[in-house]
Amino acid sequence: MIAVLNQCAKTNMSKAFFAVLVNEILCSLLLSFATIPVVMDLARKNPNPNAQTFELPSVRSFIMTGVLLVIALFFAITLIYGLVVIVARMVEKRRVTLGYLFQGFRERSRVFKASAIFIVLVLLGTAVFVALELFVGNKYAVTITSQVLAQSPEKISSYIIIAMLVYVFIQIIFLLPFVFVWMLVHADSSLRPFKAFVVSARLLFGKVFHFVGFLIYAGGLNLLVLVAVNVIDAFIPQNAQTALQFVSVVLSMVGFVAQYIAKVRMYIAVPIYFYSLTGVMHVHTSENDEPSDDAGHPDDRPEITDITKSGGGSSEEK
Repeated sequence: MIAVLNQCAKTNMSKAFFAVLVNEILCSLLLSFATIPVVMDLARKNPNPNAQTFELPSVRSFIMTGVLLVIALFFAITLIYGLVVIVARMVEKRRVTLGYLFQGFRERSRVFKASAIFIVLVLLGTAVFVALELFVGNKYAVTITSQVLAQSPEKISSYIIIAMLVYVFIQIIFLLPFVFVWMLVHADSSLRPFKAFVVSARLLFGKVFHFVGFLIYAGGLNLLVLVAVNVIDAFIPQNAQTALQFVSVVLSMVGFVAQYIAKVRMYIAVPIYFYSLTGVMHVHTSENDEPSDDAGHPDDRPEITDITKSGGGSSEEK
């Protein structure tokens, strides 16, 4: 798997880098658009950023933002399917264009149903987080008033960071078992969306730590560079001298490149692990292999119907 990962990443880095970047830009735009009601309400109620009081947004703006976030997240998840299709086709050595990023909107029926299930899982994770926050952090949350937000924002920042980390951890627990859903939907056109979730959980059962370890290895040195850059940059004050500001800019550029190279390799690692786990495709690392066109090779798509019908993994596991 490692040899395939390195060769595939080397061959497709520029295309995959651009696809990941475009996908994240589109997802960011969608999620940013969803926050407009709250942002506009905040700007209207707090025209002076230096004021001693801070007025929170109305319940109505929060509800509107919540609805828009669910819609934006639905489309963002559908876009991620297209990104998975792109990296899967790279691993399969098939022709790739940026148009495949919107493949989920072409395969609307099954992909939209799977996206809806993902939304339900995200909402369940959010409900668990809210319940946990109300149960554990109730005493702390009582102190988050408008006056505290205005006078002691640094007091709240640590709470927000911890809350975000807990929220991300809960979402990982809810979503990680279904990391192969999009691969299953892509590889088996007859598979029902709900069964894709069942099969994904069965495939990953007992292999979670091995899979996560492979993802971390795929990120490799770039993840270490990203962590080091962020740590160093955190110690550079915002009002630093020109030389240190230049260093901060260079570190930001290095971190940006390292971040996306790591993401590309980790995205490519998912179909490689999936095909190795199911044993239905034996990819190889010949430098002479060129991506094939679907029109010339209509039957070269990996078949996983035996896996999806049985709902289990292959007996031949790498």
